[in-house]
Amino acid sequence: MFYKKDNLVINPSNRREYKKIEGFPEVVIIGHSTRWPQILSSVSKDDPNIVVLQHTLTRYEESVLFAAYGKLIKYIFASEGSLALHTTMVKAYFNGAKYIINIGCAGGLKEDLKVGDLVICNEVVRDSGFGNLLATDDERAVCSTRLSELILNGASKLGNTVKDFPKSRVGKVWCVNSLYYSEEQVDSARQKGCDIVEMEVETGAITIGWLNENYFKENPVEFAQISYISDMLQGCNGPWCDVFASDKTEEMVIGKRDALLATLEALKGL
Repeated sequence: MFYKKDNLVINPSNRREYKKIEGFPEVVIIGHSTRWPQILSSVSKDDPNIVVLQHTLTRYEESVLFAAYGKLIKYIFASEGSLALHTTMVKAYFNGAKYIINIGCAGGLKEDLKVGDLVICNEVVRDSGFGNLLATDDERAVCSTRLSELILNGASKLGNTVKDFPKSRVGKVWCVNSLYYSEEQVDSARQKGCDIVEMEVETGAITIGWLNENYFKENPVEFAQISYISDMLQGCNGPWCDVFASDKTEEMVIGKRDALLATLEALKGL
């Protein structure tokens, strides 16, 4: 059950910066790297249908406004973690977004995955704790089925047409609140059928469910997440491997670019 807005000390709908903005892009992509302007620029150079319109950097926000296949899209940089994602989503929600897509990274739990693969998040095993602020612990955290299927179809299409495009799948997610967890916890997540582990999708799914329940139940906003696998946990065909620890951060840029391409391909279907 989602908690009701009636007893809130601060109601987000009353905040000045959360008012609806005329002409606000319906599609918002949230990312967690300051290199996103570079990624968007490289994508736009390869495809004339993608045009970067404005890069905004202020004390409070970094964002890129761009057009892709006839749609106006806003990319917003958010620091990693639950609170940053939550506040960015709530503001975009009230400003006028209809589709919010988070692009993140994750650790692989299944042996048939590898670094570089893309996982479109579906059902979530809630273990981060953040969702309990907005819903009872029995409330399911799920992403938009329609939006997730569009992203999967977009990624699959690119996999069939673009050389060396990574493998993609819809997957179950174990969402945690720390980078550090025990082997027993990992084994438990695998037994529950989880494909990846990461720290954001519970927040995204519960936040959008809570907002829709309380504010726009008749016209709900859709949320999806696509994660690039940046590390494989020990036990998946060998020891732990990680693009950050291996100083292969350029692979992360490539992975996020692939996730963006799959997302943009999906948006053609909206």
